Amino acid sequence: MFYLYSYRNSRKLKNLQTGKENGFSLVEMIVSLAVFAIAAVVAGGAFISVLGSNKKAQSAKNAINNMNYALESMSREIRTGKNFFCTYEDELSNAVSTYVTTDMIDSCPSGNFLVFNSRKIDSGGNVIYYAYFYDDRVTEKDIKKAEKIESDLPFGTADFSSIMSPNSKVNNFNFRVEDAGSNLQTVKIFIDGEAGDKDKLKTFFNAQTTVTQRL
Repeated sequence: MFYLYSYRNSRKLKNLQTGKENGFSLVEMIVSLAVFAIAAVVAGGAFISVLGSNKKAQSAKNAINNMNYALESMSREIRTGKNFFCTYEDELSNAVSTYVTTDMIDSCPSGNFLVFNSRKIDSGGNVIYYAYFYDDRVTEKDIKKAEKIESDLPFGTADFSSIMSPNSKVNNFNFRVEDAGSNLQTVKIFIDGEAGDKDKLKTFFNAQTTVTQRL
């Protein structure tokens, strides 16, 4: 105990005699700050990377959910529909006029416009008609839907509204109607697109599904 006390006092006396104080030197502080800065940069980069991955995953999830919703909505109505007609049209006005001036056909190889009537009727006893159209204009790149009762036909451009989320862009979309036999038709749907505003966060998706009429 006496030895420890004497040692501490001797160290203190020595420091006082040499003019030194206990603590970090300037060099030690600079080195410590440099190490801390490097660690902070590495940790910050990792955090930003994880954050970007999370945003991309969230964007992908939203895009897939939106695509599934659109496909499920179309599939549900197609199953209870009949008299399917598809065609390729650059202008929506041409597509809707084609439907009311052309007889229904049993099949078509492919098209970006599909129209059919439902087997269901509304509360007033009217047959409901559905139309889906891929608006491939650069400013749109969207899938649009319209529905009307027979007495209100034909469809007009103002009748269509988007079924996709604003941050999703559809790069390609078309239908294929085929004869399934037994007076049934099969509709195949093909879709691919992208979601996300920034290039690093963009997520690409594609899907196809086959829907057969119900008797």
